[in-house]
Amino acid sequence: MLVVATSIPETREWIQWKGRTARQDRPGQYRVLLCRSDTAFAGTDLLPRSSHVEGEAADDLIERLIREQDKNLDE
Repeated sequence: MLVVATSIPETREWIQWKGRTARQDRPGQYRVLLCRSDTAFAGTDLLPRSSHVEGEAADDLIERLIREQDKNLDE
């Protein structure tokens, strides 16, 4: 199964989304597609200039985006 995320969820939702990728002992994968011009990122440097980020760097980026979004929810 492939889960394609097009937004940054809250922490709890992210855990659920990733959990949906593997079912019944079968491997799964996920991809995150984000747009720098999205209003969530307007006026920020949250998204890297590179159009493709993989592995641990991608996981770190998603975690940073989730923390930033969660922080904005608290305000």
